[in-house]
Amino acid sequence: MITATCEPWNSRHSRTRIDYISESLIHRQPASESRTRGLPPIGFQLEMPAGLMLEQTDPDGPDRAVVLRVREESQDGRLVGELELGLFSAGFIIDRGGVLQELVEIAAAVALGGPDNGARLLAAGNAEFAGGASGFRMDVVMPAGEPRAPRYVSWLALASDDLALPGGVFVTMRTAGPRWQAGSAMLDSLRISGIADAKGSHGARLALPLLRGR
Repeated sequence: MITATCEPWNSRHSRTRIDYISESLIHRQPASESRTRGLPPIGFQLEMPAGLMLEQTDPDGPDRAVVLRVREESQDGRLVGELELGLFSAGFIIDRGGVLQELVEIAAAVALGGPDNGARLLAAGNAEFAGGASGFRMDVVMPAGEPRAPRYVSWLALASDDLALPGGVFVTMRTAGPRWQAGSAMLDSLRISGIADAKGSHGARLALPLLRGR
């Protein structure tokens, strides 16, 4: 296992940079780096299995709150799964669970565009992961469309159990099937921290995605 290292963004290069991961690695984003991008001082680390493609996003672009995209493709170029991580600012002192649920529901409503889109809810509720991140999660299956389009979409608003941290990590996951092994591994390894490198406690393992109400 090796540690991921990211060079400073160079505007002379392409607006995105995609690297193929040949070995499993630990990707770390310090809270101080998030703050330099104008984002809340939230850091994270996760383990990325080999065979994925890592995309570094533009810190000055319209999606600057998205700090990481990781995807896996089959040999014929079809999407197996994609994990997108962003950072959000929120206060958890009064109603942490309600804040996280609201973030997920708003993101899902915007992405789905309305109740008549043909999407089917699989599960919605609290989620805990082995690395200590926990929060609220919603899983849906999309109606059949383009052959290469992902059928399963999940939204997760996750935070550390340290209530002093001023935000958390928002995850959007798109997969071709109901299970994505690499996605499960990454979420189970996710650790969220602040400037003082706060660490969450270990939680229970959660499969990807939850399959209920079928």
